[in-house]
Amino acid sequence: MALSAGEMKNKIIIALKTGADNAVDANKKLGDAILEYICEKIDITYGWSAATTSSPPDPDETLSFDATVTGSGILAPPNPESEFPLTLQEMLDNLATLIKGLVISAPEGFMVAPLAFNPAGQLSVTMNGEDAQEDAVLTLCTQIIDSITTSFVNSIPGTGSHEQYVGATTSMVIA
Repeated sequence: MALSAGEMKNKIIIALKTGADNAVDANKKLGDAILEYICEKIDITYGWSAATTSSPPDPDETLSFDATVTGSGILAPPNPESEFPLTLQEMLDNLATLIKGLVISAPEGFMVAPLAFNPAGQLSVTMNGEDAQEDAVLTLCTQIIDSITTSFVNSIPGTGSHEQYVGATTSMVIA
């Protein structure tokens, strides 16, 4: 899999073409499309270093594992009574919070915690006045993906076990 700006753009365009009755509905469709896409397509690989507790320790032959991501959320307006859509910065801040709230799970056989996105991760997007909707959405998606794959990588090790081995994650790679 791996995140693709073109595929994310297509998912968003399809979601928005179904129509929105108001700004809150439009925000929900946008947020749902982005979060669903991330959960479906993101690749997260953790490096893994572990050994048995016996003496001498026996190292785990597994050096990495792929995690899965689940969750959802709503890009809420600044206040519940608002009839206006979110500003770009409000949407990005809200989306970053929702992404950080997604659940990252290790595969069967691993018991590792915490597996989480970098709590300081931020989405950085600069729109340059693109005229066409597809160009604007593609620019948005490209920059969201770039931010996720760089700013949301969490360097804090997750400790845990894999079968009879005890260890910790050594790295997190997001693609």
